[in-house]
Amino acid sequence: MGKRADTIPLDVPAGVGAGTPLDVRAYCAKSVQIAGNFDATIAIEGSIDGTNFAAVATPATAPAIVAVTPVLALLRVSVTAYTSGAPTAAFAGLEA
Repeated sequence: MGKRADTIPLDVPAGVGAGTPLDVRAYCAKSVQIAGNFDATIAIEGSIDGTNFAAVATPATAPAIVAVTPVLALLRVSVTAYTSGAPTAAFAGLEA
């Protein structure tokens, strides 16, 4: 039987702040899509220990699809600068 691909909406704060982390340990291939009309800076952050988060990609200031290559336990989206709009984000992963 083949591996299953999942797409999961990510929590994006309405202003500056960190979204709710998503457990991504079950996925071997990961990417995040940032979408919407916004004037903001969106960071994709990961954690191995579940406590400390660090950037895993260049922050996005426009819609983008970003491959997430590090092995991670948790993944989240943070808004590091916000002026206006409603950014959204979705995680896509291939089950390991």
